[in-house]
Amino acid sequence: AKYDQLWRTLMLGEDSRACIKHLEQVVRMIGLDEKNYCRQHNRMRADKLPPKLRARYLEQTARNPALNPLFFDMGRWYVVDRQDPSSLVSSFNQLYFAAAIANLLLVERVKAWAEASQGMFRAGKRTEGDRERFLRWNDVKDHEGLRAQVTFAALKRHGRAVEKLQRSYGTSPSRLLDVSRNSIIFESMVDLTNCLGTIITDENVRVERLKN
Repeated sequence: AKYDQLWRTLMLGEDSRACIKHLEQVVRMIGLDEKNYCRQHNRMRADKLPPKLRARYLEQTARNPALNPLFFDMGRWYVVDRQDPSSLVSSFNQLYFAAAIANLLLVERVKAWAEASQGMFRAGKRTEGDRERFLRWNDVKDHEGLRAQVTFAALKRHGRAVEKLQRSYGTSPSRLLDVSRNSIIFESMVDLTNCLGTIITDENVRVERLKN
């Protein structure tokens, strides 16, 4: 009911309707409107490539080493920034280990995105009866006391993740996409649209899926 009311309110404004139309066009433009597009894959391993491709990878790596030598010692030559479409993540522990590291990086990215788009974050309640509060990141990022009140999402609880795997994903960890997650809150569709543009053009991330 709250969602329906919010949607009706948004559709009353001409700017909001224009932004929603723009969002639809952006989704089509970057090709993220296909269902079941995104899965969790393992990185591509160069030591599993055909001989010619493996030799080319080793030649490139020798000129610009981007992989810790430890991986070579282990015989696992991972190709940087390349997923293996034939190798889905099958380990729940592996997924959470990677998510714990990714979450540290994600928090820093959402701060940058919020700064560029007038975004807000949830703030901790000061007393038990307090209403939910939101703080604009640009207003608090340079104020230590206010900045400390901002709360960022923790990793999805293990119990909830297992429940989701069993009920919805056929026990396949590769389909669990929101172990590390966060939210930015906006006062207008214009700010939300600006944030999406900032995320899409951020060279530190790659957009895999858009929902709602």
